[in-house]
Amino acid sequence: MKLVNVEQAVADPLSRKMKLVVNVEPEDKQAVIDLVKKINEGKKKYTLSMDPVKRQRSLSANAYAWVLMQKIAEVLRTSKEEVYRQEIQKVGSFNIVRVMSYAVERFVERWHANGLGWVAEPMGTDGETTDIVAYYGSSTYDRFEMGRLIDDLVEEAKGLGIETMTPTELEGLKESWK
Repeated sequence: MKLVNVEQAVADPLSRKMKLVVNVEPEDKQAVIDLVKKINEGKKKYTLSMDPVKRQRSLSANAYAWVLMQKIAEVLRTSKEEVYRQEIQKVGSFNIVRVMSYAVERFVERWHANGLGWVAEPMGTDGETTDIVAYYGSSTYDRFEMGRLIDDLVEEAKGLGIETMTPTELEGLKESWK
């Protein structure tokens, strides 16, 4: 349940128990009331996790990446989807996950189901367990990760003789990221 952006927090280091107060958007009010009721019933325990708000890339940055992938694909006589997967594996964010060897096929299948750029490849095994490199699709990228992807696509395109935006235009594109 994603409900709020926390703008301010206060902690009293002398207190044994901590209290967190957050502001909730009006449209989320009933969901929070329902959750508090469930918590107070005490039948289940709940965990709370908080993540920093990531700066999102602009749609124009995403669109430009796909234009470059299409042009690269045409020169290489492949699909833009294949170029995308290769780029994800080349410059993308990933984790290495160790799974039981009997579960590798299912893990890879489930990981790929997250989207086109969600690539998972077994690395090595000791027989009982297998290490898998699990790449995240660009839909999860922040502006720095997306910038790295676009920079690599630009270099690839230039190497193939494909016209790209000028450095000034690219900087403008990067600056437009929210």
